[in-house]
Amino acid sequence: MKKNHMAGMAGSRMTLRWALCAARCLSVILILLLYMGSTVFAGPPYDVIHPFALTLRGNQVYRGSWTGWAYAAATGVLDPGPFNTVNGNSAFGPNAGGNGSVDTGPQNANPAWSESTAAYSAAVNGTGWVESKGWGALNAPSGGTWVYADSQSTLRLNRGTASRNGNVRWSPSWTTITAGTSHVGDPIDIGFLNLDDNTYQTSRLFDLEVNLNGPGTSTDENGNITISGRDGSFSLVMDSPYITSGIGTITLSFSGGLVTESDATGIYAGLLPGVGSGSDAISFHIGDGQGNVDIDFDYGPDNVNGFDADATFANSGSWSEVPEPSTLTLLGIGAVGLLAYDWRRRMAKA
Repeated sequence: MKKNHMAGMAGSRMTLRWALCAARCLSVILILLLYMGSTVFAGPPYDVIHPFALTLRGNQVYRGSWTGWAYAAATGVLDPGPFNTVNGNSAFGPNAGGNGSVDTGPQNANPAWSESTAAYSAAVNGTGWVESKGWGALNAPSGGTWVYADSQSTLRLNRGTASRNGNVRWSPSWTTITAGTSHVGDPIDIGFLNLDDNTYQTSRLFDLEVNLNGPGTSTDENGNITISGRDGSFSLVMDSPYITSGIGTITLSFSGGLVTESDATGIYAGLLPGVGSGSDAISFHIGDGQGNVDIDFDYGPDNVNGFDADATFANSGSWSEVPEPSTLTLLGIGAVGLLAYDWRRRMAKA
């Protein structure tokens, strides 16, 4: 009788233990199921737009050509995903401006998708803009594994001129927000073909790059530049020997949430935070009150037959997202592991 009573108590304790273990497992499963229904990332677009105004001595009548390129891709656990690359080009003569765009269309790999575009608009008076942008969304818990968008817009203006001096106004604007990587590029090149001897003279008057590696944001609105991220860089180079207005450079790098390189020269001296400063809220201003950067240039004296001038305005942007291990998921995995260990320990004692 005593043995039967003890066996019954042991059986009740084992049943209780199994019930507790099952309850713990059910709680973990419910938490994970709740998490699986959430969206880890829904990405706003990167958008890089570059308005410009080019002035050379003489009549302001330009012809031009444009090339655009865009790429987008997305993948999921159960869907290798689509991708698309599109290219476009157009040209306009001296009597009319031009505009155009290319777009990849949405590339869907449920539950991830991306899209990108490149566009331009130009007038015969030397004004216009180029733009690159892309966007997408990634639901990692539901199986999204990767999204990527990349685009570039390049406009070239051309005209004859009696001189090699003038002015270009650059009025940039960009926004990029990422949990993966992003890139912004925005150069300006101006060159002159000497019609006396067919020699060609060119120089990059302005170059800007922003790179984020990991979660972060970067914006330029009316010249107010803000950068936030753990790892990345910003560079600006405006030091061509043909620039007759102010010149200067900016070199900024940050890693692990701290500024590791900070150097600003010329008209940009004193703008940057020092090495060792936090990189979660970097801000500074470039250009005039509206963010316009005016660059005066002079490539040399006049000649007999004049020059064939060309200016290239190009910008580019890219953006990618990949899922990162969630703290909640790791906790869930850890809890399951502890429950498994507890079950094995209890089984060994039984």
